[in-house]
Amino acid sequence: MSDINSQLIKIENSLKKNIQKELKRDIAIALIFLIVLILLVLLVNRITSKTINKFKKEVENSDDYLKQYLSIIEKSNIVSKTDLEGNIIYVSDSFCDITGYSKNELLGKTHALLRHPETTNDFFDNMWHLIKSKHTFKSLVRNITKDKNTIYLNTTISPILDKNGEIVEFIAHRFDITKETLLQKELEKQNKELIKSQDILKEAQRIAHIGNWEYDFNSNLITFSDESSKIFSLENNKKTIHINDFKKIFFPEDLIKIEEIFNKSFDEKTKFYNEYRIIRSDGKISYVEINGIHQYDNKGTPIRTLCTVHDVSQKNKAQKELQEKDLMLLQQSKMASMGEMLSNIAHQWRQPLSVISTAATGAKVLKKIGKYNDKEFDETMTMINNSVQYLSKTIDDFRNFFKPNENKSDFKIVDTISKTLELLSPQFKAKDILIIKKIENFQIFAMENELLQVLINIMNNARDQLLKKNLENRIIFIDTYSSADNLFIKIKDTGNGIPENIINRIFEPYFTTKHKSEGTGIGLYMCEEIIVKHMKGTIYARNCSGQYEDYTYTGAEFVIKLPKEG
Repeated sequence: MSDINSQLIKIENSLKKNIQKELKRDIAIALIFLIVLILLVLLVNRITSKTINKFKKEVENSDDYLKQYLSIIEKSNIVSKTDLEGNIIYVSDSFCDITGYSKNELLGKTHALLRHPETTNDFFDNMWHLIKSKHTFKSLVRNITKDKNTIYLNTTISPILDKNGEIVEFIAHRFDITKETLLQKELEKQNKELIKSQDILKEAQRIAHIGNWEYDFNSNLITFSDESSKIFSLENNKKTIHINDFKKIFFPEDLIKIEEIFNKSFDEKTKFYNEYRIIRSDGKISYVEINGIHQYDNKGTPIRTLCTVHDVSQKNKAQKELQEKDLMLLQQSKMASMGEMLSNIAHQWRQPLSVISTAATGAKVLKKIGKYNDKEFDETMTMINNSVQYLSKTIDDFRNFFKPNENKSDFKIVDTISKTLELLSPQFKAKDILIIKKIENFQIFAMENELLQVLINIMNNARDQLLKKNLENRIIFIDTYSSADNLFIKIKDTGNGIPENIINRIFEPYFTTKHKSEGTGIGLYMCEEIIVKHMKGTIYARNCSGQYEDYTYTGAEFVIKLPKEG
């Protein structure tokens, strides 16, 4: 029994030991698990803390970015929001900047504040219909700023919906395209003006008989405008022909000249101009002026020639008629001058004719009474011969003055003035007219007889004025001098001047203050024609005053200015 108890005690002790051993092991495992769990918790907590901090930092950064993005959008985008009634509940800074209104002035108002007066009601009715139907509205909208300036905004308006799909507000986003729109409008305006100008140019070309054409070097084709096609009388008003066909339009002699001028301008890269004859399709001859210029590529190779053509047939006809008229007036002027010259010659011939008559009569008497010896005969013949030579000289002067002289030549002004005074001096002396000269002797290249005619006309007018006023001091001043580029001839009298109300008309044809028996009114007109058209100078008259010795006077002064390179 005791053995059994001993065995039981052993078994009990063994079980206790096993239980204690298992318990210790479980406690150890639990402790290890607890430690691991604590470590895991600490690790997770650490990781979570880092993640939270990182997330928090990212959120903070995102908030900063969002604020920056919103600031950029606020400043750079023209945005507004309205409620369902169209009242403004938000505007961006850019919206205020472009409209000129502050936010306080805009909030609670409608966009009608910005409505341009020329925008129709239909435009806005259509806009509201679209956005209230939950559609987006896109259009170019013309608005007006606070300063009443027009702006153009490319506008998009969208409805904002809640989770139930109901509209809660409207947002509008805009781009300012005012500059682009105004530029487009200006381009359209310029395009219209260009089209109008082209129409005007065509009409002007038609009226003025001026056209343009272009020669292409690569194709050898010439392209014509409407008017140039008409001027060249192209068949069926063709706009394009080959260069070889174009050459056939010109006179053969003129074609040679055209090619010479064309090639010269081509080699020298200069413009070219000349007048040519063309043969029209109806066989008639026309005269045309052609101006042209060549265009080259960057290598200097010619690519085209641009030309204008002007039908000058009518102009040439008118010029010919005008030349004939001028020739007639010149002839009339010469005839009038001839009358003056005949009067001068008659005056000059009185004395030599009287000498001849006296000598002949004296010789006849002496011979009759037998006192006519060889000495007296020689003296009489010498006297008669001298008088005849003087008469012959006056005839030569008269003939030289009126003979045709179409060629220009060099002559000295002092010689021309001397010839003028030789023709006029006898009559001037007879009327007690004093001539005062201050001559700088220069050379002129022109037709001397024409200048002689001008000087005689002016001198005779001065004489008539001095005699008309019945003045005691009758003086004519002749003054010549030169500048760097011009030659000057001044003729001044003491005849009290020309009335101011007519001084600007004295060069008009047939204008005269004299009785029609005393003048034709073409003398000064021809003076101007000769000086301006033939000698490329100017002539004008003015009133002046001055003093000669103790005599103070007023009078008219005629000033002739001639270019040195005549």
